[in-house]
Parts: sequence; C-alpha cells; structure tokens
Amino acid sequence: HTARRRARGHSGGGRVRKHNARVSLNFGSRDQCWNRVRQHVWKHFSFRLGDLSAYGLSPLALLRAVCCKTGVQLAARAYDFRTDAPLVPSDIAGLLPRVKVPEFTSHVARSILHAAQTAAAQGEPVAAPLAHEASLAFQTTLGLLHKDTGAALELLAQTLARAGEVTAAIQHYRRAIIVYERTLGMDHPQTAFAYTRLATLSRQHQRLEEARALLSHAVRALSLSLGVRHPERMSALVQLALLHVDLGDAQDGLRIVHGAVEQCTAVFGRDSPRTGSLYEAMGSLSMRMGLGKLAAKHIQTAKSIYNTCFGPEHAKVTECTRFLDALDRAQTAGKPQSQ
Repeated sequence: HTARRRARGHSGGGRVRKHNARVSLNFGSRDQCWNRVRQHVWKHFSFRLGDLSAYGLSPLALLRAVCCKTGVQLAARAYDFRTDAPLVPSDIAGLLPRVKVPEFTSHVARSILHAAQTAAAQGEPVAAPLAHEASLAFQTTLGLLHKDTGAALELLAQTLARAGEVTAAIQHYRRAIIVYERTLGMDHPQTAFAYTRLATLSRQHQRLEEARALLSHAVRALSLSLGVRHPERMSALVQLALLHVDLGDAQDGLRIVHGAVEQCTAVFGRDSPRTGSLYEAMGSLSMRMGLGKLAAKHIQTAKSIYNTCFGPEHAKVTECTRFLDALDRAQTAGKPQSQ
C-alpha cells in the first residue's frame, strides 16, 4: 500500500509540475489591464473611467506593496513600466520568508478609541482622557510598536493641540510617527499624513525649519506611495510653498505652487475646484510678494472656476470677489500691496 501511495503521489506530483510549467503570468500590457479595470467599474458601478495617463497612477507604489507582502527584493534599477514585461527574473535580488498570521487587536481598546474619535469630532473635552486611555490599553495588549497604538497616540496629540497643550501634543505626534515608521514604513501614506499634521502644528507655533523638514518628508513619501499627481501630495506641496514664503523664500514657494497647478490641471482639468484652490493659493503668494496685478489675475481665475463649479452665490465666489474688491481699493488708494 505504501508503495502504491508513493507511486500515485509521484505520478500526481509529476502531473502538477507539468501543469505548473504551462502556467503563464503574462497579464498583458498596462493599457490592456486598465481596459479590464474600466470594464469592471462600468459593469458594477456604471461609472466611466478616463484614460490611464489622466490619473497619474504610480506603478512603483503597487510594486512596493507586492514586494512587502511577498518578501521579494528587487534590484535598484530604472524600470520601464510602459513595456509589457518591465521585470525579468534576473531583477530579483533576494527572497525573504513571509508568514501569514491573523492580525490581533483589542476590542476594548478599539471601542475606547472610537469613543475618543466621536468625542473629538464633537469637540467634547473628554476626548483627550479617552484617547490617553486607548493608547495605554493598546500598549498593554499589543505593545508600543503597533499601528493601532500609533493611531491612539496621534489622536491624543490632536486633542491636546486643540486644548492648547502644544508641547505635549508635539511629543505625542513624534511618538506616533516613530510607531508608524517602524510598523508601516517611512513612505506609507499614514506616516506621511502624520508628518503633515505635525508640520502644520509646528508652523502655527513658529517652528518653521522643523515644519519644512517634515513637509519635505511628507511630499517625498506621498510621491512614492500615492504618485506625484495625487491630490494629497498637491495639498502638501501648497503647504510647503506657504512655508517657504514664511521663511522669506517666496520665489521658491510660487514655483512649487505653479508646478502643482500644472499637475492638477493635467489630472482634474482646469475647471476643477482643486485647480481653483491652487490658483487661489498662487494669488495669496503673489500678494505676499507685492505682485498685485499677478495676484488679481490668479484670484480672477479661481473665481471663474468656482463660479463654473458651484454657481455665483457660493461662499468661495463671494470670498474671491471681496479679495478682488479689497485689492482694487488698495491699488486705487496707492497703498502698499499686503495681506
């Protein structure tokens, strides 16, 4: 019986190997894959996606996620993702073992965290004690280096910042960032968002150099994880540009926002509210530089976009109108251009 089982197993194994040898991993070109995605979205959601080039999707972010999940190490090369086969077997530099385990969590700590998030959204003062309790519960059950612990620490930092405890808030933001960097990676979107929030808090309290370093990290991380044309990256670019102005480098700030406007126009179109907000930011930067005519031009463009998207009665249109009226009065009176 043992011999027969071995014989059957051997022949079965041979059939499996023969079958595996015929398996092909050629999924087609990127355009063919995108066409299948478009058909799936239209079939299930009745929504038509545009061309692939209009979205600025980053294959590098997807490739990084696949490598992290499978343990594949790739050689550092300039891969051409426009071809049908950008990778060859010789590009694999190594293989690391990966073990799939269930992700444990603490239901008690998570319920406390949800209560803290609800309280923070409603502006209740109990949010900070609840966030502190949730962070302690996660540290006790899951340890310090866990993404849920980082989320609780970040929420605690946000509630402390709203309460005016800036020093404690910055300390907890830094702890949350360390946890995110160790557990998720330095180029993960959640890590980048934490960089951006800490930079905003640092800028509000005149820690400008620290804020610029954090925003630079955030822009690089979002470029890798979400792509150079993602709205979150463009928002971080605008904040970085305003920070350059605060540091006395308005020319670089205007250059950064101008590049973001070009990318946003290519992705969302000229009549998108996101593009309008970037033109509005360019107008504010131009005003700080004393360029009144250029500021009026950008604000007028933003007003036209808002009018097309929201209508003439929208608050954004009204705000742009007040800005242009104030600028016109200042120019008529011969006052210096300032905001």
